[in-house]
Amino acid sequence: MFKVKVLASGSNGNSIFIEGHNTKILIDAGLSGKFIENKLKELNVDPNELSGILVSHEHKDHVTGVGVFSRRYDIPVYATKRTWEQLKSMIGEINHQNERELHKGGFELNDIYVAPFPVSHDALDPVGFNLMVNNIKISIATDCGVFSSVMKDRLKGSNCLIIESNHDPELLKKGPYPLFLKKRIRSVKGHLSNDDLAEKLGDIVTSNTDNIVLAHLSEENNKPDLAFNCIKNSMVFNGISAGETNLMVADRKNGTSLIQVEG
Repeated sequence: MFKVKVLASGSNGNSIFIEGHNTKILIDAGLSGKFIENKLKELNVDPNELSGILVSHEHKDHVTGVGVFSRRYDIPVYATKRTWEQLKSMIGEINHQNERELHKGGFELNDIYVAPFPVSHDALDPVGFNLMVNNIKISIATDCGVFSSVMKDRLKGSNCLIIESNHDPELLKKGPYPLFLKKRIRSVKGHLSNDDLAEKLGDIVTSNTDNIVLAHLSEENNKPDLAFNCIKNSMVFNGISAGETNLMVADRKNGTSLIQVEG
């Protein structure tokens, strides 16, 4: 069984807590050390119990607290070789032994098998994650401009899917962002819209998918109810039963409740 909680999700900071049978990790730490400490305290989790922080890419909203947390609690940090090129200057010096390479071929972190996969985003070497214990699979892809064939294959059949639903196309079009930023968000290296996810949902959700978490919603260009209803309608269209698949929206500051994922 996995325990999963999105601690926060959005442009102000991202972090996800994952617990396997005997392993506890963070996916990204894009908030202050104090914020993450408080969130873990709510779960009765001691940060000293963490086995690692896995970094998806080097953007500030994913790495702000990485260095502080690693230094304070002697936690290994895993990032791809190219991501480390930028990450070192952003998080400050940490114990050299805690600088770990995130191997794209997959690796075991205690009882959790970690399998990164490439995503399309404007970072050096951004990745999503498959996390597996026995026959249970969690997939995370929160910053990606396009559904590649690789990404679809890696997301398909997940027991728990944490996936970006960043913006509503009409709100983005009419919103206050400058044109260059709107183009960046809409680009293949930007962010997935509600409609993008709705269109591909039938390709990735199977009878194994018990939980779908909509993540990284824009504060200015989306609304939780818009994202929820768009994906709920897609579920109905694709014959995905709401009684069997739990759909939720990750709050920007409060994330989600604790999710128990069983195979």
